Amino acid sequence: MTLTKLEIFRLRNIEHAAVNPGPHLNLLIGENGSGKTSGLEAIHLLSRARSLRTAHLSQLIQFGETDALVTGVVLSEGRGTRLGVRVSRQHREMHIDGQALLARADLLRTFPVQVIQPSSILLLEGSPRVRRQFLDWGTFHVEHTYLDDWRRFAKALNQRNAVLKCGRPSDIEPWNHEVARYGTIVAEARKRYLDRLTPHLEDTLRAFFGGSAAIVACLPGWKEGRLLLDVLQEDAAEDIRLGYTRSGPHRGDFVVTINGSPAKTYLSRGQTKLLVYALLLAQTSLLAADGCSVCVLIDDLASELDRRNRARLLELLLRRRAQCFITAVHPDDLQCPSAEDTMMFHVEHGRISEGSWNLS
Repeated sequence: MTLTKLEIFRLRNIEHAAVNPGPHLNLLIGENGSGKTSGLEAIHLLSRARSLRTAHLSQLIQFGETDALVTGVVLSEGRGTRLGVRVSRQHREMHIDGQALLARADLLRTFPVQVIQPSSILLLEGSPRVRRQFLDWGTFHVEHTYLDDWRRFAKALNQRNAVLKCGRPSDIEPWNHEVARYGTIVAEARKRYLDRLTPHLEDTLRAFFGGSAAIVACLPGWKEGRLLLDVLQEDAAEDIRLGYTRSGPHRGDFVVTINGSPAKTYLSRGQTKLLVYALLLAQTSLLAADGCSVCVLIDDLASELDRRNRARLLELLLRRRAQCFITAVHPDDLQCPSAEDTMMFHVEHGRISEGSWNLS
């Protein structure tokens, strides 16, 4: 999938912008506060109908306006698909080829976007919830029944928790079976995904670290080697006392080891950033191997990586022929290895205009 047209209306400090991105590297160059990240925000909204930086979509709307709108055309196998997302103070509208959508899943499948930004370090340094989101996004794209299975698990979990809060032990058993059934399916799908991701991670790590053996181990959310149903039954009395379910994939996580040592203790903070980049890019590589290309958004690259690793990253992205949008204050911050595959856009006071890439 390649974004070939993008139009933005009334989003943050962008009153109106219309651009025709290139299929590979697209650089958004401008001073801080010029609207570079707002450009990435628009692309992210078009893919996920969510904001990059806030849970409140109304904050995307330009001051004094009633709504924000982003439209675009995504090209896949020679066919263009028109997407549109409008947000107002009260609600959100999503469309594909003029047809209204009730859920975001179709947008996610039609135009998958991967985001790399300063807060991405939380993938390894943050809570397990961030890593579960990473797992669920990737598994959703490679296992077509995953979303339905996850929804069934979430429904069963909510029902069990409701019974726990009422303190009725006799009503728990049916929900033990439902949570165990779909929880096991979700956990097994996540594990399969990480097993497939590991070779792509090692390939990406070679671009940054050279030869490194990486293992990504899935933690299902309960004691390994035990059946989830047995654990839920044993936990019932304590779960009733606490009022919530302590075991299941909603408590899942994963850990990364490099050359046999936990990444958190083996790597410096700078190397941890590289590992986060490698994990996120490995996701895009795995999806590409399955025939699903992913658009990569990278915000403030120059502040995150040194010059040598920036050059390595850009070479890797060009080699994989991914479509990318990268923000920077100055073009010299990015040593682009191929002007032929690069488009530059100047961003100033919320206006986006096509520029030229000059290596001199």
